[in-house]
Amino acid sequence: MRQGEPRADVAVFRQTGYTKTGIGAAWFTASGIPTGWTHQFVSEPLLDLARVTHGRLGRPRYKALFVEGDRFAANECTMTVAVARRLLEYAAEGLPIVLLGAWHQASLPGLGDPAELRALLADLLARPSVRVVAAQADVPQALAELGVRPDVRYATSSTLLHARRTTGEADYYYFCNGKHGENVKPPVAPIDHDVTLPRGGGVPYRMDSWSGRVEPIALYAEEADGIRLRVALQPGQATIVAVGRPGTGGRLPHAVATEADLVRYAGGRLVARVSRAGAYATTLAGGRVVTSVIGPVPEPVELSSWRLRVEDVRADGAYLELGEVTDTCRVRINGRRLDPVDQIVRVVDAGPYLRSGRNTVEVEVATPLGNRLRVADPAVYSGLARQPYGLLGPVRLVPYGEAALG
Repeated sequence: MRQGEPRADVAVFRQTGYTKTGIGAAWFTASGIPTGWTHQFVSEPLLDLARVTHGRLGRPRYKALFVEGDRFAANECTMTVAVARRLLEYAAEGLPIVLLGAWHQASLPGLGDPAELRALLADLLARPSVRVVAAQADVPQALAELGVRPDVRYATSSTLLHARRTTGEADYYYFCNGKHGENVKPPVAPIDHDVTLPRGGGVPYRMDSWSGRVEPIALYAEEADGIRLRVALQPGQATIVAVGRPGTGGRLPHAVATEADLVRYAGGRLVARVSRAGAYATTLAGGRVVTSVIGPVPEPVELSSWRLRVEDVRADGAYLELGEVTDTCRVRINGRRLDPVDQIVRVVDAGPYLRSGRNTVEVEVATPLGNRLRVADPAVYSGLARQPYGLLGPVRLVPYGEAALG
């Protein structure tokens, strides 16, 4: 995302080294990120440029500055006199600062008398917006005492990652189910939990980065401290949520809780969608509960034969699950090309494209280039292993039923 300006919760000061070492920040990398905290690294030259405005630091509007020992010098509590003076300026302007370690025994980088540095730090540690902690486990309590909390909060610890950017009209949140490291163990698993975004008084929208479609979110709760909504992602999958400023979009009735699989808008109306018959309760904003009764829904059909005849599928629509596909693919139903397929989940909503009677489903798959090269130019590419490719499946048509909510 490039729209607007980035936002992050905390600036982490690095005395030496460079940021892309894979060495994270104490507490924030291991415990903060899994619960919604974001941080960025800053160095002494960046502190020379950054200023505090209304209690926030720099253009990312950091809420706090975190200082730990030098990770490239055995975690020694060291900094220059110039940095200590700058931190004093920040503290005087009300910026929350948390220091981890024995900073009353701080040293100068290299050789030198630390007396001036220690005197400056003694003044710093006495400021009301500054906390010093001895252990990583004490960091969240220090932040709480200073009134600092993350912009985005997760209902449970998970591998969900996010980035936030803001404009004059909206806040944009990019969510990805990944891990801030490579070859992680255990592997990343699917996630499905609520997140709370800062309350801006606007309407949340979901932006599909595969198709470019932007649709209002129909299931969310407006609470005193933010907007709570559900994020469900497979490993590696991503989604974008935008929250418009008040007045930037029309307000539609929305649901706050449901027993249905999905609540969406169809023609400006709220609709509940399920894949099984039954009665499903949905709570609307304002507290009214609507019970939707869905009649019989056909069982999923595996498309094991591409000349399959389905006599009578009485459903409001169906998902087309493609299963395993190597490599990229695109789908046409009855001659109409569907939106680009999410290459992580490979499930498309076929409902708007299906019709009564005979339907034609086409799946076009791009084969891996390596398979072609190993045959076309074996002198160079014969060492490449042959990759499986094609529509490996299983391919299923999963019917669903829908009912309007009110």
